[in-house]
Amino acid sequence: MYSLLIQTIVAICLVVIGISTLFSKIEAKRYFSAICFTATLWIIFMNLGYRVISNYQTSLIFIRLTWGIGPIIFLLLAYFTNRFPFQIKQVSKIKKYLTATVAITFSFLAIFTNTIEKNINFVGETIKEDVYGILYIPYIIFISILIIYSWKEAKVKYANTEGIEKNRMRCVLYGMIYPAAIISFANISLPFFNAFDLLADSPMILVCMVVILFIAIQKYRFFHIPHLPLSILRKLVLTGISALTIISSQKIMNSAFSSLDLIVLSTLSSMIGTFTFIELNKYLPHFYTQDHLDLIDNLKTLKLKMNYVKSFKGLSELLEKSFVLKLNLIYAKIYVVKNKSLATNLPEYENPEFIKIISSQNKKI
Repeated sequence: MYSLLIQTIVAICLVVIGISTLFSKIEAKRYFSAICFTATLWIIFMNLGYRVISNYQTSLIFIRLTWGIGPIIFLLLAYFTNRFPFQIKQVSKIKKYLTATVAITFSFLAIFTNTIEKNINFVGETIKEDVYGILYIPYIIFISILIIYSWKEAKVKYANTEGIEKNRMRCVLYGMIYPAAIISFANISLPFFNAFDLLADSPMILVCMVVILFIAIQKYRFFHIPHLPLSILRKLVLTGISALTIISSQKIMNSAFSSLDLIVLSTLSSMIGTFTFIELNKYLPHFYTQDHLDLIDNLKTLKLKMNYVKSFKGLSELLEKSFVLKLNLIYAKIYVVKNKSLATNLPEYENPEFIKIISSQNKKI
């Protein structure tokens, strides 16, 4: 029950993140949003197939849907890591369409045939064994190739970026690729140990994904999402963390003090969860302001370095390194004017990335 509650919160967070990302101007947004939506469907299918439904035929349908949506998720992840935050190497259309065709084929076979998930065996109302089909091994190999490709793309970009871009790629690695690899490994390995009852809990790993993406979106301007969806997302994440705290504290106290009444345990654990929610809600504003402090420090450093630039090319390289690489302010505009009084005549923009820097020369860049 507790696991299902947390997974429900995770699914809602993924939907909110996915919808919010659609408001972004970044090109890779459609892949990221699609990953969030398909991951939500995967959570739903996994729980319906392995936990909620006890009917044999209906359960088998949802389990096959779970296996069927896997190739689509990892295909989208490969597309996303190839395009975000920039594209290092252009993938030929033939390779792209061929990979998509193979993924869709495996998805179709997993859902509508018995070549991936052949059958399931019940003992009472609990699934005890998955019986895999003849294409299960090729299916796993294809998924592994997509994961390795995504990891390689993200790793190369992480090694070749600086500042905020490096932090964002770190979030992609630890918030998307590594959780996906762990979940895939768990789904492959657990059946060999007859731990089918744990398969329905494998989506719990997505808690890490939601938390890390939450940090990336809030602190590192992952997709420049509007304020309202961010506020809703923050409350959802804090609620999920508080729920996890309540569940953990209740189980720990129940093990340590088995004689305590259930009402007392529930009250104490609820108080701990509420305290966690309040304290985290107080801390987060300070967590965000650190990003603004970094912005101020970078602008001060830029102002000092501009005094030593000897050519327009050097100035251009300095600006690119300062704004694009370190701060990710792609659409920033800089006005250098003769005196500060002229700054009031410059055009005003609602875009928060619009920046005015005052110097000693009457020149507009």
